[in-house]
Amino acid sequence: MLKKVWVLTPEERAHRQLVRTRRQIVNHRSDVMRQIKSLLLFYSIEVPFSSHQQWTGSFIKWLHELDLKDEYLNKSLKALVHLFDYLSSEKRRLTHEVIQLAREKNMHPE
Repeated sequence: MLKKVWVLTPEERAHRQLVRTRRQIVNHRSDVMRQIKSLLLFYSIEVPFSSHQQWTGSFIKWLHELDLKDEYLNKSLKALVHLFDYLSSEKRRLTHEVIQLAREKNMHPE
């Protein structure tokens, strides 16, 4: 005898895709954070923040204002910081969407 399997509805698949996409954005953002840290370490750029203060608003502001004294290093850093900002914004937006979805589902149980 065959066992029953649960087949997701198209709506449930879409909900899972939203959560999956958020997780992917979080992972991409973590990768970019590591790339920024690697660039700073590779070029021996001293970070004026302790490790528990990094990735705070002050640290991000410092990254935006950092001048590496080389046009191409600055372009590289700015591209990574811009990508970090974008991914942070998407993470916030998708987190809000997932929270909204969870609230809707709890309010309307099936």
